[in-house]
Amino acid sequence: MRALSYNIRFGIVVNGAMPPAAWTSLTLPGAKKATITNLTPGANYGFQVRALGRLGYTDWSDSTTFICA
Repeated sequence: MRALSYNIRFGIVVNGAMPPAAWTSLTLPGAKKATITNLTPGANYGFQVRALGRLGYTDWSDSTTFICA
């Protein structure tokens, strides 16, 4: 079954501390590629995602980190 939408949240990871002190959230209408802009070059970001289905939201995914190029 497909999700109705997805929530992505991300924030800068400071000194390896997860979760980030502040999250920025985006809602995507479906499972399509998304480009996140206005990130700080060289910063380490933590990301999580969850889906909205007929029964409500899933739990947030495990965190993954990326360094912005």
